[in-house]
Amino acid sequence: MSGHAALVLGAGFSKPAGGPLLRELLADEFTSTSDAPSDALAALSVLLQERQAMMNATTAEDVFTEVWREARTGGNITCDAESWAASDLLDALVIHLSSVCGSLRLRRSTNLWKHYSRFLEDLYQDSRSLTVMTFNYDLLVERILDDLDIRFDYGSDNGIRFEDSTRRRRLTRRGPDVRIMKLHGSANWGVCRGCRKADRALDLITAFERAYVP
Repeated sequence: MSGHAALVLGAGFSKPAGGPLLRELLADEFTSTSDAPSDALAALSVLLQERQAMMNATTAEDVFTEVWREARTGGNITCDAESWAASDLLDALVIHLSSVCGSLRLRRSTNLWKHYSRFLEDLYQDSRSLTVMTFNYDLLVERILDDLDIRFDYGSDNGIRFEDSTRRRRLTRRGPDVRIMKLHGSANWGVCRGCRKADRALDLITAFERAYVP
């Protein structure tokens, strides 16, 4: 390849490793192990069922967008004859996403891990530069790159800063080998408001080593 490469990843990249598709997020296999409040998750499941009964084409993404929109305007959502502050449902969704996607683990001894590693390593070795643009919220790419000892950042130290000082020093000395652009956010990101670091950006994102569950 030898040129500058951009790899675009969607949910299909993580699915073989056990990652959820968006439409599966409210399935029992994921809600049963979530750190989010169970009553809020139950309300979201009922809301999805109610919207689908009203409009057959309604998807989980439509419902999540409705919750986000109402939360941004301070609205309420009624489901199963119970009124919820949309902001509470949105908070539950954030915690649910972080806990489910952050718990995605793949053993290094598996053939699937070897396939993932070989794919990313070959792409990195054959490219002058590599940028990964991903819609995925999980940390699968980061764990593979760490295993390969390939340095990465999230595009800019101005708005996203690693909590781990060793990782920061490595990036300061040598820069990143790979840039990861996470277009929908990441399970390990937490927004720092009001702290001393936040004066560098309006909302400084701290990238933790593990999933950040508020």
